[in-house]
Amino acid sequence: MARVEQIVLTVALGLAVVCAAAPAPAPAAATAESTLASIPSSQFVYHPTTPALNTAVSGGGSSSQRLLAQWPALKGTGISQTAFNLNPCSLRPPHTHPYASGLLYATSANNLQVGFVMADGTSEPVVNNITTGASALFPQGLIHYQLNLDCQPASYTISYSSEEPETQTVVNGLLGLPRPALQAALGFSSGDFDLWQAQAPTSKFIQVADADCAARCGLSSNATVISFSTHN
Repeated sequence: MARVEQIVLTVALGLAVVCAAAPAPAPAAATAESTLASIPSSQFVYHPTTPALNTAVSGGGSSSQRLLAQWPALKGTGISQTAFNLNPCSLRPPHTHPYASGLLYATSANNLQVGFVMADGTSEPVVNNITTGASALFPQGLIHYQLNLDCQPASYTISYSSEEPETQTVVNGLLGLPRPALQAALGFSSGDFDLWQAQAPTSKFIQVADADCAARCGLSSNATVISFSTHN
């Protein structure tokens, strides 16, 4: 009997050691439903009540972002949105979204030109003119723009396939490169490069950017015209 009791005690002690050494089970991963349930109902709706925090305004137009930074409820959804107003004959200059495609919906537009270039840079540009109720697609990473060719303001929203699509304007991106590389790529003389660097428009919108539209609408064109030298 003593022998049996000793064996039972040894087994019990062994099990106790194994149980003590085993790591605690990992907590169950949060499900999509539990994550959504943790968000207050009011946060599923975004009201731009503090526009100064997320609104960009310039002479050519304005934009109001609904990205992750402004709307935390977007986390994990893979979507975001920005609302735009574009003044008559004004331009949202060429730019890219490196992390998202964009889907534009024209809420009010009489002649909004939208376009992009293919990644190879050699194909014909994809350019269309749209009106209220139309949608336009901008594939991820491709250079694109919007130009209001009407005498009335245009408004539109763009939904993105990421909570943080990021935006890089072409001119600003180029200006961030080292001068020797950029000057050689553009084929500018030193003097012409200085002029371009000093006068290239870097704002988010360019007011009255199209001369033909400006003449038709009785507006003064504000498009930057850089006069380069005729010698190298």
